[in-house]
Amino acid sequence: MSGSKIILHNGVEIIFNDYSGLKTVDEVKNVVNQAAKIIQNKKPNSVLSLICFKNTHFNKQIISALQDAAKDNKPYIKASAVFGVSGMGKIILDGVIKLTGRDLPTFNSEEAAKEYLVLK
Repeated sequence: MSGSKIILHNGVEIIFNDYSGLKTVDEVKNVVNQAAKIIQNKKPNSVLSLICFKNTHFNKQIISALQDAAKDNKPYIKASAVFGVSGMGKIILDGVIKLTGRDLPTFNSEEAAKEYLVLK
């Protein structure tokens, strides 16, 4: 189910931003706004962010919304991990990384991404 929420993994707090299955810019912006409310209330350089893009549709408007979110949230992020992205989505993610300066490593599974984050 898409949306943003706080989860615990091995006792470590992670902000889970789930964009899975979203197809419109309004749906994506809804999750972006949920995430911003959580992330931007944390201390700078303290947030572990888990992002799921499984079956997410990408277009110019959605990419722009994600780039803006990545820039706005950057001061709060300690580490991020992405899973569920493949094919064209991976190419788009690489572009977002270049434009925002964010480090967004990708993983083949949610579990691997979580394990990466808890070590940060």
